[in-house]
Amino acid sequence: MAKKKNKGSEYSDFSTFINLKTDFGFKKIFGNKKIMIAFLNTVLPEKIESIEYLSPEQLGVKKENRKAVYDISCKTAEGKHVIVEMQASVQPNFADRGLLYISFPIINQAPKGKVTKVNKKGETIKAPWDYSLKGVYMIGILDFVLFPEESTENIVIEHVKLVRLEANIIFSDKLEIVTIELPKFNKKAEE
Repeated sequence: MAKKKNKGSEYSDFSTFINLKTDFGFKKIFGNKKIMIAFLNTVLPEKIESIEYLSPEQLGVKKENRKAVYDISCKTAEGKHVIVEMQASVQPNFADRGLLYISFPIINQAPKGKVTKVNKKGETIKAPWDYSLKGVYMIGILDFVLFPEESTENIVIEHVKLVRLEANIIFSDKLEIVTIELPKFNKKAEE
């Protein structure tokens, strides 16, 4: 059976629109693994082949500590954590919130209890934790301008990392905050 077209609609070829800025629309779009992987491969510096969705809720270390609830939380096949947040209203402390959010997956990578390994004789021995962390990405899709500097007025996507300022060299590749400032995206439909 052929689809019925809406008469008089300039968008008659489209059956449904979803507003990415709503909680429902955001989760409907990014809850789809294929779409999520394609999105991550567009904004992250590495190729993502598969993901596993995780609980969006992270509890604080102590009962009285603040918890975090992410819009989307997932892990790559390599064990890297990815947090995706949609921020529709102005959030003046978004940078601090990003730092807080990426701290949860970092802290949760520390082994609980004794670290053990099996030696060549097959004995279980206490081993020091080597502090090797898996990377953590936080992607913030913002419906406001976070970086208002004139030099960044045409930069829609920015990558924030820990950098050695004097040498201008990356200190650690384990943390990255990616911001996508929607108001700076000013292309027309035909572009």
